[in-house]
Amino acid sequence: MNAFVIFDEAQNANPFQMRTLGTRLGENSKLIVLGDPTQIDSVYLDKYSNALINLYENAIENPDPIIAKICLVQMVRSYTSRWFEQNIETR
Repeated sequence: MNAFVIFDEAQNANPFQMRTLGTRLGENSKLIVLGDPTQIDSVYLDKYSNALINLYENAIENPDPIIAKICLVQMVRSYTSRWFEQNIETR
């Protein structure tokens, strides 16, 4: 009850794990979900099947919870991080 939960790296979770977390929230709890679907580390997930996208798509179809999608338009990490993002293929 009255919890503030931050779930970071949600792109690496599956929809079952997201459901498990969501069904454990008590009254007056807030859930903040963060992630980047371009940074999936699991070979079992892709940009369509991860928990982050699944949650967002379901929330659009059933708009009961208050949800907002924020997209950053530029990299806010270091030059080195940006270089790896642009130059190293993972799949």
